[in-house]
Amino acid sequence: MADNNFNPNDYKWLLNYEETYNQYEDIPEGWREAFGEMLIKDIDEVVKRDNIEVGGDFGFRVMEIKEKWGELRMYFFNSTDEIERIVTNYSMLSKNICIGCGKPDVPWTTGYIIPVCEKCFRKWWNSDYRKAIADQGSYMMPDTYVTRRTNKDGIKETIHDVSDLTKKIRARWKTRKEEIE
Repeated sequence: MADNNFNPNDYKWLLNYEETYNQYEDIPEGWREAFGEMLIKDIDEVVKRDNIEVGGDFGFRVMEIKEKWGELRMYFFNSTDEIERIVTNYSMLSKNICIGCGKPDVPWTTGYIIPVCEKCFRKWWNSDYRKAIADQGSYMMPDTYVTRRTNKDGIKETIHDVSDLTKKIRARWKTRKEEIE
């Protein structure tokens, strides 16, 4: 359930460099509905806990938010490893959340790669949904994912557990779906 008191304008680090535009609206609508508020609050918790300087010429801020290759991308100025990890978690899950309505566990389209449910696909395009989706095996949001980084000692593999986040997003969709129907 969304927090009725959530206001993206309360998060100064979401403002562009000139502080004239809040970039929260750059998150595609379905992703805002599915996890936008949770993402912003998770990042802000780190900002406040670690007393990270925000704004100004050298403070932490979002530089850009967008969809690219079917997943959420956020670029920052003066970020931290923990904030980057939070965003990566949401980015990995965004690959299987409808960009239009926020429905979880949906496939990607071919061509222009985006995760989209059949209902939103039919709203936007006049073509066969089954022919447009990519054969990607499972469409389910993952409970874990693996990252690999190369360093002087070789390749470091890290397994990230996002099962709690996956459960929250599915529960949020279930509540929203009941409200919509």
